[in-house]
Amino acid sequence: MAEAKITDKLTLDLVTPISVAFSKPVTMAVVPGADGVMGILAHHAPIISTLKAGVVEIYDGNNITDQIFITGGFVEVTGDRCTVLAEEAIDLSKFERSTAEARLEKAKKAFDKAANDHDKAREEKNVQVAEALLAAVRH
Repeated sequence: MAEAKITDKLTLDLVTPISVAFSKPVTMAVVPGADGVMGILAHHAPIISTLKAGVVEIYDGNNITDQIFITGGFVEVTGDRCTVLAEEAIDLSKFERSTAEARLEKAKKAFDKAANDHDKAREEKNVQVAEALLAAVRH
């Protein structure tokens, strides 16, 4: 396997069920893996992994150019392509803290009103995602 250089690029595609949120050559993508963050460079070994709610950091050279919050999903790396399939993608540069706070408040109310264990489990996940989003917006 070739060693990646800072000038090498891989194509990052970040896709949701309703849109392509990002599709460009990048130096590195850092994704929130279920077992911890993963840095993906050109020539990375092939992988498929689950992703948790968190921030995808996109690099050009040594600089972070974009930060996109995802609510969970999957990542597949093959050759010089990294594909992130996300439930939802939010460009943090265009997202207000007050919107994240309102989302968390709404999720907490829905959790409190949940009528059964199935609904409670779903709403608990929504609260966790909203908390992660608020934490990401604060940074």
